[in-house]
Amino acid sequence: MSSLQLQGVWKVFGRHTAVRNVHLSVAEGEMVVLVGPSGCGKTTTLRIVAGLETVSAGTVSISGRDVTRLPPGRRNIGMVFQSYALYPHMSVYRNLMFGAQIRHEPKREAQERAQDVARVLEIDQLLDRRPAQLSGGQRQRVALGRVLMRRPDLFLLDEPLSNLDAALRTEVRGELIRLHRRLEATMIYVTHDQVEAMTMADRIGVMSHGILMQLGSPEELYEAPRNIFVAGFLGSPKINTFSGRVEVAGNGPLFRLQGGWLPVPPSWRSLIEALANDQQVTLGVRPEDWRSASPSADEGIAGVVDIVEPLGGETIVTVTADASSIRWRVGGRSELSAGTSVRLTAPAHRLYLFDARTGDALATPAGQVAHAPTAPRPDLEEGPAPDTEEPTVRDGDRVRELET
Repeated sequence: MSSLQLQGVWKVFGRHTAVRNVHLSVAEGEMVVLVGPSGCGKTTTLRIVAGLETVSAGTVSISGRDVTRLPPGRRNIGMVFQSYALYPHMSVYRNLMFGAQIRHEPKREAQERAQDVARVLEIDQLLDRRPAQLSGGQRQRVALGRVLMRRPDLFLLDEPLSNLDAALRTEVRGELIRLHRRLEATMIYVTHDQVEAMTMADRIGVMSHGILMQLGSPEELYEAPRNIFVAGFLGSPKINTFSGRVEVAGNGPLFRLQGGWLPVPPSWRSLIEALANDQQVTLGVRPEDWRSASPSADEGIAGVVDIVEPLGGETIVTVTADASSIRWRVGGRSELSAGTSVRLTAPAHRLYLFDARTGDALATPAGQVAHAPTAPRPDLEEGPAPDTEEPTVRDGDRVRELET
C-alpha cells in the first residue's frame, strides 16, 4: 500500500485550464472518489497521477517519493480505463499474463498469480475466452485482473462502471467494495455518478472547473457542503433552493420567500444580524426533509402537486409553488395525485443557507459556518503558462506504458 500527495497541481491546454491548483492527500488503504460533471478535470487529474499527462505546475508524490517527471511504467500504478482497454485478439488468460511477460517476470510465478487473480475475481472459468465473448461485467473484471497482476502501489479507476447497465452496475459496484476491503488497497476512483461516490468512498472530492471544491467523507459533504455547488451535486433528487432573505419577526428568525416563509433555527439570530440589510441569500431544503403542514397553517409554502412518481419504497412528488418547482421525497406509497393542494414546511434544524452572491455556505444542518471561504473564481485565477508538448494520446496507445 502507498499514499499519494498532489501539491499545487495545474494542467493547462492552450487557453483551457483543466486542473487548477489541486492539493490532495490520499492515505494508505483509502478509497478516494473524485466526482463532478463532465469536463470538471477529474479524469485529467487521474491521468496526471498515472503519468499519462504531464503537469503544468505542481508535484505528484507516492509515499513521499516525487514521481512528477517519472514515466508511467516507473510509477507502479495500475489503471482501469472506462473502455476496458483489453487486447481483443488475446484470451482472458493471455490478457492477464501480458504485462508479466513484457516485464520478464518468472513464468511459473506469473502463472500462479494469474490463477489466483482469476479465482478472486471469479473469472477462472473464462480464461480461454476472448473479450468479444464476455459480458460487460466480465470484461470489467478482466481489466481489474490485469491491474491486480501488477501488484501496484496505487489503483486508479476511470469511470469503470459507466458502460454497464443499471443492474450490472450495482452488482459490480458491490464487487469493487468487497475487493477494496479484501486488498486494503489505495484506490482513486473517478465517476460522474454520485451514487457510486456516496456508497464506495472513504472520502469524496467534488470538482468543478478544474477546482477541488471540497474533500471529505460522504456524510460530511452531504450534511456540511462548503458551497451551493457541492450541496446541489450530491443528493438525488437534488437539493431545493429558494432566493429570499432572512429576518427576525414576531415569530422568531425566519426565511421569507415569494409565496411564504419558513422558520429557521434560533441560533441563526446572530448570523441574521451580521448580514447586511436586505442581503439576498439562498435557502436549501433536501427533498427528504419536507413535511406536510396543515392547509390553514401560517408558515410554509403553498403549492399544487404536479407530478407523482411512485418508486415502490418511496415516492417522488413534484410540487409547483409560485415560480418554484419543489421536489419532495415521500417514504413508501403516497395517496397524493396531480392537482392536489398542499402546504409544505421543513424542520428548522435541517435547513441550509448560502450567500446568494458567492454561493458559499453560511449555515448547514451541521452548524453555522463562521467564515465561509469564498469559492475560487476560475475566470479570475491565474495559472502557469500553457503546455507546448504533444496532445493527449488515446488510452489504447498508452496501455503498454503502464504495463512495462
